[in-house]
Amino acid sequence: KDQSFSEISQLFQEFEATPKGQELIETLLCYIKNSGDMNAISKELHIHRNSLAYRLQRIEIVTNKNPKKFTDLFQLYTGYVIYKMKHSE
Repeated sequence: KDQSFSEISQLFQEFEATPKGQELIETLLCYIKNSGDMNAISKELHIHRNSLAYRLQRIEIVTNKNPKKFTDLFQLYTGYVIYKMKHSE
């Protein structure tokens, strides 16, 4: 079943509440910024490629969206933007 953007947005709210969740958000945003270039992302986040692969896998498990698939990535990012719009003063 497809999740609504508000459901995805809700996930980001839960992510922000924990250091591990914040790490996943940071990873996702860095992934987008670097167009999925694993070497560039690993370098920017100062983590090993295996750690990056693990984080991307965690994002997929928790959100049911694979960041490596464009449509899923689009939904994740849109959900994040909606979350930020709702929670910015």
